[in-house]
Amino acid sequence: MTNEISSRYPTISLIIRGSLRIAVVAAVFIFAASPAAGQSANDGFNPTTAAINVNAFAIRADGKIYVGGGFNTLGGLSRKSIALLNGDGSGDPTFAPIGVESGGFVGQLYAVAIQADGKIVIAGTFDKVNGVARSNIARLDQFGNLDATYAPVVDSTIFALDVQGDQKIVIGGAFTSVNSTGRNRLARLETNGTLDAGFDPAPNATVRAIKFDAAINRVYVAGDFSVSAELRNRRLSAFFRPAPPTHRLRPPARASVLPSRYNPTARSSSAIRAGFSA
Repeated sequence: MTNEISSRYPTISLIIRGSLRIAVVAAVFIFAASPAAGQSANDGFNPTTAAINVNAFAIRADGKIYVGGGFNTLGGLSRKSIALLNGDGSGDPTFAPIGVESGGFVGQLYAVAIQADGKIVIAGTFDKVNGVARSNIARLDQFGNLDATYAPVVDSTIFALDVQGDQKIVIGGAFTSVNSTGRNRLARLETNGTLDAGFDPAPNATVRAIKFDAAINRVYVAGDFSVSAELRNRRLSAFFRPAPPTHRLRPPARASVLPSRYNPTARSSSAIRAGFSA
């Protein structure tokens, strides 16, 4: 028998069938009834772009939107892969990074997140930001200036990231090394960009999405994997945020894993590629 479950967030619903098979069946944007809310393609929000693609966005408290992808112009402004849009879709000229590059061409951004201090962390596939070497992740201030103190080295593409309440950054993707230390596809960075030695779930395939739930200190991770941290979690896992390491530099990975009761089995033909809250 099919049981339909709606999460506490009305934009996402799941179907759970007999053996806990999970599939995404709906993702609908719910707009407010207020006339001021954006509800149609005619409300004035129409950013002009010459984008190859747009992959990610993050909304500031003032309603402006950071947008990342692979493009040369956005909102009527020349911007390489990262831009800031006003509420009407026009580009905000106060945010003026030189841009993101990969091998001399436009880089690809797959993730953008805003920190509590207003700085943004960007991630994807690139080797330069504002003309300075960066390995697939970087941090910018609200004007687009590169944070020279933040320079993690990640050896391959980052597809997802999120900021925890303590401002540590959880990253996921196709990488196998962070700051010259082995990390398979999932890692956590300290606020200064150094690797968190106590977090190493090690999923066995690409991570596509990450969401941190501050209410219960839980990180939801989704992607192509079938195993993570010695537990068989098919494509959707959850991890508690462990306490800071004390006498041990690297606690066992099992210490950071949610008890096995949260272990949904996805047996669909394609991987689940979104993060969900319980």
